[in-house]
Amino acid sequence: MISGRAEQHGQQGGEGVASNGWTLWGDTGVGLHDRAWLTRGYGVVRSGSGNQPPVGARHYLLTSSSRAVFELHVGKLTGALKKTPALVLHLQDRDVVAGGYREQVVRSESNGGVEVRRLYHPASGAVTRVVLTADRSLAIRWSQPSQAPAEQWLQQQGVRSEAVSMPASVHDGETEEGVSAWLAEVATDDRLMRAAFTGVDSLGQRIWAHRSVALPTRSRLVGPVFLGAGVEIPEDAVIVGPLVVTDRELAPTSDAVPSVLEPRDPKWNHWPVASTHPVLYRWSKRLFDIVVSLAVLTLASPLLAFVALGIMIEDGRPVLFGHKRQTLFGREFDCLKFRSMVRNADAMQKTLRQQGANDADGPQFTLKNDPRILRFGHFIRKTHLDEVPQFWNVLKGDMSIVGPRPSPDAENQYCPVWRETRLSVRAGITGLWQVSSTRQANVDFQEWIRYDIEYVQRRCWRLDVWIMFQTLRKCMPRWLGGRNRQG
Repeated sequence: MISGRAEQHGQQGGEGVASNGWTLWGDTGVGLHDRAWLTRGYGVVRSGSGNQPPVGARHYLLTSSSRAVFELHVGKLTGALKKTPALVLHLQDRDVVAGGYREQVVRSESNGGVEVRRLYHPASGAVTRVVLTADRSLAIRWSQPSQAPAEQWLQQQGVRSEAVSMPASVHDGETEEGVSAWLAEVATDDRLMRAAFTGVDSLGQRIWAHRSVALPTRSRLVGPVFLGAGVEIPEDAVIVGPLVVTDRELAPTSDAVPSVLEPRDPKWNHWPVASTHPVLYRWSKRLFDIVVSLAVLTLASPLLAFVALGIMIEDGRPVLFGHKRQTLFGREFDCLKFRSMVRNADAMQKTLRQQGANDADGPQFTLKNDPRILRFGHFIRKTHLDEVPQFWNVLKGDMSIVGPRPSPDAENQYCPVWRETRLSVRAGITGLWQVSSTRQANVDFQEWIRYDIEYVQRRCWRLDVWIMFQTLRKCMPRWLGGRNRQG
């Protein structure tokens, strides 16, 4: 039988290693837990850790425990943060109820036997408290040493909060049993597992293993089972979960989330990391979007009528084209543009892709001399007039003037961690990628990812104004009939 105890690697208490010496997929149980939540867009901040809250998170889960791992559904609660700065979540362990019990598979080290134990629990109140907030400054203060309970601490900070009781599963992240029970719930979401933990593959229903693990054809696994790096499975082995088999060899820590969220370009180091007043920034930016979009649509209405007439003369109706794109929290909307291509452009794109005609290096489709573009379409693209209808999307709240490039669901699937980060803010008409990319062959998609994440990390009014100014610099030569400036 396989034991869940890992061998020692001479890294007692080191970074990425549990206090008792074991790791799974190169990280501690608490590390895996915090990584999974960050992939969803929630940064876990532990009281007294002294660590900066993770950049790129749109909400923060503040906990006083350095060991707890938990699973709960907070999606419906995030809307309540518009009314109050913080919610104190009283987590009631859904497995600990009056007269309830849980069954545990226990393996004997002496004779290899297996027995099922029924563990009874008395009724219990809230097992832990977690503060949910969107205020990064509050998360920074929480990371400093504090002995006060959550409600008392929030009162000391002058922060208004509300208490909410909700079912959850809460476990000890430093024990293999606790990590196994937590992963058993997380593993129901294949997309999350693949996004949060690199180098890990699914071998069946709630069975995940490091890619170094070779599974014999005659072995049998019954999930939930989680196999670490270098684990050897004997022939004819029968493994019944829930079970974590920890790393037998050193595995590189999965860095999918931090490596994507950390700044990649030294030239942006002089910019601040996000706004120091996120609520004020968010509301003032929305007000700015409404005022500017109303002004543009009103002043440009005669020009818009001219563009619509030009399209109708060359290729008839429809004049506008709405493409399904994703914006804040993955909500889909019709991103409006004046139609600059022939009416069967989508069908032609499939044919061109099959012929290998694509100048883009990622999921995008771009051709220097695209045969689908109308003659009048070249003019409105060169002058950017085709994008003016997007100010209607801004007015409706689907987009912002400055933000990540709006993209469809199919393109967002190429990088799940990047997707969660960029969808934490509204898509924009212009953005950091549009004004900073080199558009070099084979690097354009990588630059798109990098600059979108840079913007989410460092968004503030100073950066927004700079992007809008650079956009005008790049567009003005086109409006005057000259060449486009670089930079």
